[in-house]
Amino acid sequence: MVNSITRLETLLQGKLELFNSSINDSTATCVTSALELSLSNPLGGVIVNQSPNTYLFTGTTLATDIIFETTPQVSVASTSTLPACITFADNKLSIPANFNFDQAYSMTLMVGTDACKYEVTINTVVI
Repeated sequence: MVNSITRLETLLQGKLELFNSSINDSTATCVTSALELSLSNPLGGVIVNQSPNTYLFTGTTLATDIIFETTPQVSVASTSTLPACITFADNKLSIPANFNFDQAYSMTLMVGTDACKYEVTINTVVI
C-alpha cells in the first residue's frame, strides 16, 4: 500500500512540475516586436536608427507620415505630448506640410502591452 501511494505521489509530483514549467515558459517567453519605421514621403526627411529603441528623424518643412509597423503586430501608443499640429493615430505619426522644425523635439511611444512592452524615442532635428 505504501509503495502504491509513493508511486502515485511521484507521478503527481512529475505532472505538477511539468504543468509549472509550461506555465513559466509561456509567461517568461515574451515575443518582442520588431518595430520598423517608414516614411510615406521620403523627400520629407530621413529616419536613422541611433540605438535599438531610439530613432532620429531629420526633417524639412515638407509633409510626411512616419508609419509604425510591428512584427508581430502589436499596439503602438504615444506617451508624450506631441508638438502642435503633429498627430498620432492608427500607428501613423503625421507631420503636416506647414510644420516648422524650428527646434528639436523628442517624442516617446510605447510599443506592445503588459510585460512585453518597451519604449521608443523619436528625436527630430532641423536640417
